Amino acid sequence: MEVFMEQRTYLAFLITSGHSPQPTFKPSTAPAAPPYYIVAAKRKALTEKLANMPANQLYSLLFSIEQATVAIARKHTRLTDKEVEAVYLSYRDYFKAVRSGKDLEPPTSTISMKDDLFNEIWEVLLMREDNGYDEQFCDGSWSPGGTPITSVEQLYIMAFNEVRKSVRFWRLVPICSTTSTATSTRSPPKKSSNSSPGASKRLVTPP
Repeated sequence: MEVFMEQRTYLAFLITSGHSPQPTFKPSTAPAAPPYYIVAAKRKALTEKLANMPANQLYSLLFSIEQATVAIARKHTRLTDKEVEAVYLSYRDYFKAVRSGKDLEPPTSTISMKDDLFNEIWEVLLMREDNGYDEQFCDGSWSPGGTPITSVEQLYIMAFNEVRKSVRFWRLVPICSTTSTATSTRSPPKKSSNSSPGASKRLVTPP
């Protein structure tokens, strides 16, 4: 599974759901080969997905979000793709609201592993803002689809849409999967900053 650590995108779901590029099964537990038409459909969907990769300007941000997801997935091995997708959706909606001028608290969860993911991603975004990693893409010079990007919130909305689509894609078109059973009993960390990414600064480590 370490082979995926060098990929810049579509990493988080592969790790959290147990996907592996070279699955191994014991002879007694090897799954039956799926019908040819299912294999063909999956191959077609995968080809179409890879043909619509995110914009290069988003790669570093996507990779940072996915690194944060991997860190929490390794801590909470029962974290599911649907829970990851829900966190991404919550952050997308949060930054949409912030961009429209609303003053909201960042999203949280009463579920420990989801709240850990919320916090890990939050810290990642703050670190990116502190280092100015995304400022160059928010000055209006980049116009995906004809719409200039003039705020970091726009960038975040695009990024969370991309990682959410990635998780959904790999759930609907699985290659192979395993089931994790371990749990974590650690309490969720507290947010270390009261500032909101995008609100006062321009937002983890560059690739």
